[in-house]
Amino acid sequence: MPIIGIFLGWCFPNFSWASIEVDGIYYELDSLNNTAQVVEGHYHGDITIPADVVFEGKTYSITSIGESAFRLASISSVVIGDNVTTIGKRAFYDCHVLKSVTIGKGVTTIGELAFYECSTLPSITIPGNVSIVEPKSFEGCQKLTSVVIEDGVSKISFRAFALCYGMTDLSIGNSVETIGDMAFYSCRNLTSVVVPNSVTSIGEMAFQRCDSLKTVTIGDGVKTIGNGAFAFLGKLVSITLGENVSAIGDVVFYQCVKLSSITIPASVVSIGNNAFLSCLNLTKVTINSDSIMSKDYSFSSMFGNSVEEYVIGEGVTSIGEDAFSQSWMTKLTLPSSLDFIGEGAFAYCYYLESVIIPEGVVDIKDYTFSGCTSLTSVTIGSNVKSIGYEAFSTCRSLTSITVKGESPASIRNSTFSEFDKSKCTLYVPLGSKSAYEAVDYWKDFPNIVESQTCLKTLRIDKSSECLYDLQGRKQKEAPHRGFVIRDGRVIHGQ
Repeated sequence: MPIIGIFLGWCFPNFSWASIEVDGIYYELDSLNNTAQVVEGHYHGDITIPADVVFEGKTYSITSIGESAFRLASISSVVIGDNVTTIGKRAFYDCHVLKSVTIGKGVTTIGELAFYECSTLPSITIPGNVSIVEPKSFEGCQKLTSVVIEDGVSKISFRAFALCYGMTDLSIGNSVETIGDMAFYSCRNLTSVVVPNSVTSIGEMAFQRCDSLKTVTIGDGVKTIGNGAFAFLGKLVSITLGENVSAIGDVVFYQCVKLSSITIPASVVSIGNNAFLSCLNLTKVTINSDSIMSKDYSFSSMFGNSVEEYVIGEGVTSIGEDAFSQSWMTKLTLPSSLDFIGEGAFAYCYYLESVIIPEGVVDIKDYTFSGCTSLTSVTIGSNVKSIGYEAFSTCRSLTSITVKGESPASIRNSTFSEFDKSKCTLYVPLGSKSAYEAVDYWKDFPNIVESQTCLKTLRIDKSSECLYDLQGRKQKEAPHRGFVIRDGRVIHGQ
């Protein structure tokens, strides 16, 4: 067994360390603490770092691998003993023929650049005792195909796995809280990512240019998504945002050209500049955030002109001014919770075909649907009291307007201006035709028809003994013919 040593402790009593070589491994010994650190030396082939080393009859626990210990070494494999707690900075830097690494269960720290550009390393498992995967620790491991980050790890740092071009399998443990900036930048062969519920933040450019990434699921713990985190994902077709995301940064989904739909959770309070810019195939957007809808956003600019359908989710109460102005949507769904629509909110949506105004809306503001030239059908809730200036002007394709209010809402001469009213039928509740014919501007519609399709949406207490007809009018007693609503059920007359 070859041993080469500089035994300073013998010659100089004030020194407590010595450098030795045992079985091809070079150590620095600390006789005060009975520990050993693996240090730089001439390494090649297969390396096994044991738990202990014996020198001069004394056993030393091997607790660390020093900085740059194996830097540029031609080693093919390494097994790290369970007593090792620290792998130092650049410890295995550019070990270009390293193909196998087994990290002992005692390791708690993997330093910066520890395995930087180990270009032939095929897989790695980060044990749960490691709390932080330090910056650039596995960057440039181009043939790294499989990465397992076990439960216990709390942070994946800056560029930790950047430029791992061969990565196809990634498992992120359920204790990770932070995915740092550029952590998985340009992992070109990664096809799917599941971000666990433990993660609270995804850093800037974290998964940017992961060219093969098709599906992303973001856990409910994530609150912030950094700038450009998922930009330039040309094959991304599906992303699920967690229910607690509050902030989506700038250009987060920039040029995700195959993404076809997105749902913005109710928790979101801010969306950055150009977050969805150049998502050229985005056709359906669902927005469940009341905070987002009430702010001064231009959603036609945010999501682009490819969007054909917008669904505003239940719980949203207001839509801001000009929110969807000049959108190219054809379909629009508004929630029953909505009670405010801002001025010009849907103006010049040239391809919008129909709209139903919910019962909670009281006022339709000026220009709200002005210039919607493809709009053929409008249904106006029973609680609308006023419709503003040019609210439906130049809606030249209108053929059907259904109003549910028995009393005509206040309108102006310009409200329904610049389209041929003779080609449009105005449907009103049964018994209210004469009221509409008697009011200025409503009476300008030559085709006013009473219809049962104008029924109110009723909220009926099932414990109530009240009776209603199908027009929503309270009845003193059940009729002899027809139908009534009793205890929340439609029943035959007696």
